[in-house]
Amino acid sequence: MALDGIHLDRTRPEPLYAQLAEAIRAAIRADRLAGGQKLPATRDLAERLRVNRTTVVAAYRILREEELVESGIGAGTFVRRDGPGPERRHAGAEASFWASRMSEMPRPEPHRLSPTADGTILF
Repeated sequence: MALDGIHLDRTRPEPLYAQLAEAIRAAIRADRLAGGQKLPATRDLAERLRVNRTTVVAAYRILREEELVESGIGAGTFVRRDGPGPERRHAGAEASFWASRMSEMPRPEPHRLSPTADGTILF
């Protein structure tokens, strides 16, 4: 199966679900996953990748929002036969672009946060 080569890197700043969505997106765009092909059940893929099932559910949700896959209750998740609409075709690339930029932004250091009397937090 085209998803056998997926490797999730826990040292990367991108969340695992985003890495998984990107790997599946790349497989679809490279035609390693054909239209109508059924994706593994979330439990099976989670077990195979040694991640929480929620990680796979989140990745599949992203792909549904990008109109790359479709799901039916009890039927499973399938690669769309007709592909995404033209306005969504490059959504994954744009999301990856912004995700990489957001990971570069500095994060507040918890020990430097100081609440004021009215509950607001100063940095």
